[in-house]
Amino acid sequence: MARSMLDIEDELSRLWGLVGELSEQLANNRALVTQLKSRSDNVKGQAVHAGAGFPLRRFNLDITNEEFQTELEAFASHLVMENQQLQHENKQLNALLKEYEQTLETVMGKFRGVAHSSQQHDLSLHSYYTSLLQTLQTAHSSAQLHDSTSLSLLLTRLSTLLRTALRSMGGEDSDADLSTLPGLLNLINSKEGSEVSSSPKSIISNLKSFPRAPNKPVHFPGFIPGENGGYNGTEGQSDWALEREMEIQRLEDENKALRELLNISEDTKIPLPQHELTAEDEPKISPTGTGERSRKSSLTVEELEAGAAFEADQLAESNKIRDLNHRQSDLLEKTHEEHIENDGPAQTPQEFRESVLGFETSERPPEEAIVDEPDAEAMDPNGE
Repeated sequence: MARSMLDIEDELSRLWGLVGELSEQLANNRALVTQLKSRSDNVKGQAVHAGAGFPLRRFNLDITNEEFQTELEAFASHLVMENQQLQHENKQLNALLKEYEQTLETVMGKFRGVAHSSQQHDLSLHSYYTSLLQTLQTAHSSAQLHDSTSLSLLLTRLSTLLRTALRSMGGEDSDADLSTLPGLLNLINSKEGSEVSSSPKSIISNLKSFPRAPNKPVHFPGFIPGENGGYNGTEGQSDWALEREMEIQRLEDENKALRELLNISEDTKIPLPQHELTAEDEPKISPTGTGERSRKSSLTVEELEAGAAFEADQLAESNKIRDLNHRQSDLLEKTHEEHIENDGPAQTPQEFRESVLGFETSERPPEEAIVDEPDAEAMDPNGE
């Protein structure tokens, strides 16, 4: 019993010792945990200070207050100087940026001006050559139409002439066909009837018509037969001298016929007014003058009146013939002037001026180059 009690006490003492050791070990562990926790907090604080940019706080626990204040003032002055330097650099960069903006604006302004001028130049060239091509196409179409029309007219004239020749060879009358051909046969019945309408009916009925020189057909201004090659037409080149001689011969034939109808001899001269008489036209006193006066003195009053009336009629008819000749001469000169005007060179219209392609439009041709003059303000934006 006693031995069992001793064993129990030994076990309790040993257990108490173990509990004491465990308590001591637990206290040591708690101290170590506290130390580790403080160290970890210190490390975290250093890491936070290092990341925030305050390296001087590393010495806050190791230096005195005077040293800390000295270092803090030095650091603050360094920050102020660095801030001033950054502000100066910022001002310089802003000025440089403004200069770059002004330069870029100037360059873009010049570029926009050149681009606009180039675009306008291209558009004007396009419109100019478009109108030129349209004008050339129109002129070409007109030339083709004129050529086709001229060819059809020439074929019509040729067929008419061939038909007339065949009918003439067959013994038929070809006047009807010739009358359809313009410019080949032109009778003057209507014209002479209007000119001598004041003459007696017997003279008009007995007056035979003389054929005029054939009138030229009306062509467009500047037309020259055969200028495009091929058939020259039935009239050929104009010969005004020959036409004038033909007209003069026709007038002489008409005068001769009128003289025959009026019983006027060719040596009878038309009396001229007194102011137009020359030395050669003045009446000469002949030896037979006394005989003529004696013959007239032997005539009766009725015979003298009849002779005076006959001479007055002859004078009136001669005046009519002279007026007719004057009118025909004026008409011939007028026809000649119209003939010269029609055969003159064709006037080129204002909108078809000669150029490299042969035609030009009324539009103004574009400029050859783009003038790019430097601007004073663009070259010196500061005005210096």
